[in-house]
Amino acid sequence: MYRSLPERRKSIRIESSIPVHYKGEQQFIMTVSKDIGENGVKFTTNRFIPVFSKLVMDIFLFHNSEPIRMLTEVIWIRKLPRLDLYSIGTRFLELSKEHKKLISHYLETNVVGI
Repeated sequence: MYRSLPERRKSIRIESSIPVHYKGEQQFIMTVSKDIGENGVKFTTNRFIPVFSKLVMDIFLFHNSEPIRMLTEVIWIRKLPRLDLYSIGTRFLELSKEHKKLISHYLETNVVGI
């Protein structure tokens, strides 16, 4: 039986499937987001990344646009049952005002039902 944990997020997140590249040990690794918010992004990968790891991340919010590059920190990791994948939650560490505006615009234009 699973227990629901209280929501600790400080901002809204929306489900999204946008390209995300994060810097591994030597190269960028491609994946897709599961959700995004003003303070972070969740994605899956086949690599274990320890909590508190710092990742350089490129997020491609809009089709045919330049990615937003930022520094993030892994705040949680969960092994997905019966799969060789991990779900990883990150928070943005260094985010310019311009990038904050782009993320806010993305969230506003992709929220359903508000």
